[in-house]
Amino acid sequence: MKRHLNWSPNDPLLYMGIGSNYYRLGEFDKAIQAMEKAIGLDPSFGEAKSLLGDFYLASCNLDDARRLFDDVIRNENNSMFARNMAQLGLADIFVAEKNPVSAHELLDKIPENDSIIVGSKYCALARMLEQQNNIDLARRYYLRAAFSTKQMVGAYADLGVMLVKNGENQEGYQYLQKVKILIP
Repeated sequence: MKRHLNWSPNDPLLYMGIGSNYYRLGEFDKAIQAMEKAIGLDPSFGEAKSLLGDFYLASCNLDDARRLFDDVIRNENNSMFARNMAQLGLADIFVAEKNPVSAHELLDKIPENDSIIVGSKYCALARMLEQQNNIDLARRYYLRAAFSTKQMVGAYADLGVMLVKNGENQEGYQYLQKVKILIP
């Protein structure tokens, strides 16, 4: 039986999906426009604001990303998922600004029971530790990310690249090979 989706042009979820697809294609300007449309249709849509913050972050617009993340975190009416996403995004900004203390404080606030967010949290901690040249601990967090969520492929890829970059070629290539096996 075929299902027909009847998307309304006034449905913010439609624009959130369009924005996410543009983002995956690397078309950040179009992704941002679509997400802004979603928020225009529903100004209280915390998940859309968090994603728009991520899009701004990807396009190196840290000021607008920070503004959105702060807005989502402060608004108690937003879902816990949206607030956790915003905390991850803000932590990424702190990592980019080489402020690991603030990043770690934010990441510590994310509960361990949110399995989707936890993998991202562990990857953020690993990236932060990698910047500090703490390769052994970064390795552990990448592995925790790989085993805690559906983020296994990304965590293995990041871990493999980090290890190769730091001269641990054999182990690094093993993780990169796992990525090739996991991606059909």
